[in-house]
Amino acid sequence: MGKSSPQDDDTDIGPRTLAILLAGFVLCLLLYASRIYTHLVPKRRLKTPDFLISLAVVLEIPVLVLLGLAITKGLGRPSYYISPEAKTEIKYYQFWLSVLAIWVAYLARMSTACLLLQFDPSIQWRIVLYAFIFIQIAAPFSFNLAQFLRCSPLHAMWEHMPDAKCWTQVQSNFFFYIVVIGTAAVSDATFAIMPILFIWKLSRPRIERVLVIILMAMGLCALATVIVRSVNTGRRGSTKDAMRNTIFVITMCRVEDFILIAAACAPFLKGPLERCIHSRFGVPVFHNVPRDLSLIRSSPHGAGGNSSNSMQADCSSESWEERG
Repeated sequence: MGKSSPQDDDTDIGPRTLAILLAGFVLCLLLYASRIYTHLVPKRRLKTPDFLISLAVVLEIPVLVLLGLAITKGLGRPSYYISPEAKTEIKYYQFWLSVLAIWVAYLARMSTACLLLQFDPSIQWRIVLYAFIFIQIAAPFSFNLAQFLRCSPLHAMWEHMPDAKCWTQVQSNFFFYIVVIGTAAVSDATFAIMPILFIWKLSRPRIERVLVIILMAMGLCALATVIVRSVNTGRRGSTKDAMRNTIFVITMCRVEDFILIAAACAPFLKGPLERCIHSRFGVPVFHNVPRDLSLIRSSPHGAGGNSSNSMQADCSSESWEERG
C-alpha cells in the first residue's frame, strides 16, 4: 500500500462545523433583518451602507454552499482517508470559495465605513474614511488577481501538475500578510476607535454613549480572528494535516464574516436594547443631557464700552440613529 497509518481515526468534523456555521449565519440574518426593518419602517428608504451589507449577506450564501460541497467530498476528514480525486474537487471548491468569500468581509467593512461617513462632516474625518473605503475595494481586487496569477496554468491551483509554475509558500504568505491581514487588522481597529471620538462628545447619557460605543466596537472581535489566522499562516508549513488545517482556516474566515456582518448591524439594536434596559432594570429612558451654556463676554472697546454676548450650544445632541 505504501501509506503509513495516521495517528487520527477517520473522524469527520465537516458536518458538525457546517451546522455550527449555519447557526451563526442564521443569527446574522436576524440582525440583518432587524437593521433593514429599522430603515424600511417607517422611513421606507435604504442607504448605501444598507445595500453594501445586503450584498455581503447575499454573497455569504454561495460561500456556504461551496463549503458544503467541499464537505461532501471529505473536507473535515484526515487527509489519509481522502482520495486524490476527492482532494482535487475539494481544492476546486476551495478556490472559488476564496474568490467570493474575500468580498463578504470587505463589503461589511465598507458598509461600516459608509455609516461612519454620516457621523461627522469634517474634512479630516471624511478623508480618512474615503481612504479606508478605497482600501476595502482595492484589497479584495488584489486578492482575487493574485488568486488567478498564483499558478500557471490556473487549474494547477486544484490539480497536481508537475510542470506548473506557482508562487512559493513564502511569496504567498507575504502577500497574505500585507494585503489581507494588514488591511483587515488596521481597518477593524480604525472602525472601532473612530466612533468613540464622535459619540463620547454627544450630549447624551453616559450609559447610552457606552452602549453605542460597545455596539460600534464589535469589529474588534473580528480583529481577534484576523490575529488567529495570521498565527496559523505562520505555522502552515509545520501542520501535520493540510485538510484539517484547511477547514480550520475556512471556519475562522466565516466567523470573521459573521462578526463583521453583526458589527455592521448591531448599532441598529440600540433602540430595542434601550427599551429592554428600561423595562428590566429601571434605567431611565435615554434623552438629551442639558448643558450649561457658556457666556462669553468680549472686552469693551471704544468709548461706549459696549459688550457683546455670545452663547455656545451643543449641536451634537441629534440622535445618532437618525444618521443611519
